[in-house]
Amino acid sequence: MLSPMAIIVMGIIFWLVAPSAFNQCLRYLQRRCVGIPMGNVDARKVEVDGIDVSHHNGTIDWPKVASNKNIKFAYLKATEGSTHRDRRFKRNAKEARRAGLDVGAYHFLTNKSAVKTQFEHFRKTTVNCGMTLIPMLDVEEQGLRGSSLEDVKQMVAEFCQLCEKRYGRKPVIYGPGHYFKKGLARDFANYYIWGSNFTGKPNIGRATKLNIWQFTERGRVDGICGGVDLNRFENGMTIEKLRLK
Repeated sequence: MLSPMAIIVMGIIFWLVAPSAFNQCLRYLQRRCVGIPMGNVDARKVEVDGIDVSHHNGTIDWPKVASNKNIKFAYLKATEGSTHRDRRFKRNAKEARRAGLDVGAYHFLTNKSAVKTQFEHFRKTTVNCGMTLIPMLDVEEQGLRGSSLEDVKQMVAEFCQLCEKRYGRKPVIYGPGHYFKKGLARDFANYYIWGSNFTGKPNIGRATKLNIWQFTERGRVDGICGGVDLNRFENGMTIEKLRLK
């Protein structure tokens, strides 16, 4: 049996001698072992249920997006912290709803201001914007550097409680898979979990089930220039479960 080092060396030689064939082999293995292709992902050719976008995705042609019947929902970045408002949120919300998509808004949580202040910022930004889906809370290390896991749990719990009080529904919680595995999933097992991992299904531990999988940031969707996040439902999740009413 070849040693791991020998396999690595052979792989490097293969890549140097025949890079095109090497990449084809990688794509084949990715499809067989993980279920998603490498590189750019055409939303018309894979199992996909929705997208999430922000101003980084530029001006979006929402009728073209909605023409892809695989795409059932769009989550739009609304706010970050207590002062930042995504500059394309209101336009995206209006045009996505007009195109017939189910639409939700999300807040990027930070540790720079009080959670209650952040929630009020989110609530005021999204009022009367026609959201049909429950809010999503975006929990990432980028916004929470310096906070302990226990501090993060407390912030998430407070935001979620405020959401439930205002909207009558628990928000969906989004984050990288390893963040949930650290203990976030265990404390929020009765919430819908939206995990991100681009090389395979997120390992969020055994405390709860993955409900939505963000499986690539390099999706290709008609109406959007450049890559876009693609997501699919897992473990019996449906669009009906995400709807506010």
